[in-house]
Amino acid sequence: MSNQETNEGPTQKQKEFVEFLEKASNQGKEKDKRPWKIWGFVIGLNVAGLLGAIYLQSKGIDVFAFRGGS
Repeated sequence: MSNQETNEGPTQKQKEFVEFLEKASNQGKEKDKRPWKIWGFVIGLNVAGLLGAIYLQSKGIDVFAFRGGS
């Protein structure tokens, strides 16, 4: 067997390095909050776009004219 076949996973030194990087980048605490922030931003942006499209249509601007078509 070669050395690569017997290698089961990261060594203790590699695990310690990963823990150090997570602590240094403060990702441990922020990881839980990040998905809600991203989803909030995405949903908010979609709502703003929808409201903008409704507003422009109410002013007589054809918002569907900007769609690419063949």
